[in-house]
Amino acid sequence: MIKTEKKLESIEEQIKKLKEKQKRLEKKQRMDIGKALLDEWAISDIDIVLELITHFKPQVDEYIKAKKEKCLSENIKSIENNNVTYEESNG
Repeated sequence: MIKTEKKLESIEEQIKKLKEKQKRLEKKQRMDIGKALLDEWAISDIDIVLELITHFKPQVDEYIKAKKEKCLSENIKSIENNNVTYEESNG
């Protein structure tokens, strides 16, 4: 029984460490994205950056929506093609 409890504690500690690592990586990713954006746009004024983000948000949202829809459509076609191939070979 003690071994099981120790294993559970070990697993819980590993989960805790992985969650902390995930937070660090997410923070680094956001910083890297922000840096890339600032470098690409050659802007250092935070007010201008925030204004541009607000201005372009609707266009970015539409772009992301279109990308997701295209990806979903391609996945559905792939699944349909795989089903047809499976049915033909087992038909």
